[in-house]
Amino acid sequence: MTLVPRIAVSACLTGEKVRYDGDDRLSRAVLELDEQFELIPVCPEVAIGLGVPRQTIGLYQEGDAIRIRQHEAPFLDVTDELFEFGLSQAGQFFCGFILKARSPSCGIDDAELRNEHGQVIGTGTGGFIRGISAAGADLPMINEEDLRETDKLQAFIADVQAFANNQGFD
Repeated sequence: MTLVPRIAVSACLTGEKVRYDGDDRLSRAVLELDEQFELIPVCPEVAIGLGVPRQTIGLYQEGDAIRIRQHEAPFLDVTDELFEFGLSQAGQFFCGFILKARSPSCGIDDAELRNEHGQVIGTGTGGFIRGISAAGADLPMINEEDLRETDKLQAFIADVQAFANNQGFD
């Protein structure tokens, strides 16, 4: 029996209307990978109980820590929930992740980082991704924007296949 490698994909990229504004960010590049991989939609923000639509969240520098909270209601901090969800997903037999660029949950070093006054001071990694990384899962990851670059797409596919082979996929 041949197993198809499973890739977790930010659900908004598969056409699910799970974004904060109730919309999606359907990516044809993601859908084209459905022939090679089993794509599993995942929305960390919905998974931890944030509704659709919802207030936006962002990364905030607080001393030495980066916290994830609502812009309009800073008392709603979801840092720990996103981190824990990332930890839980790292062990789900995924062979890779395709993630929404610049997301405070899914961004790979490209989510806006703000100071306590809300001013953008740099970029950081989303809370979901921090959880996956902390689990020690050295899984291939790419954002949907990099899928458009042939060399990055091919490297990602090769990395997923190599990871899958190491996990016993044929």
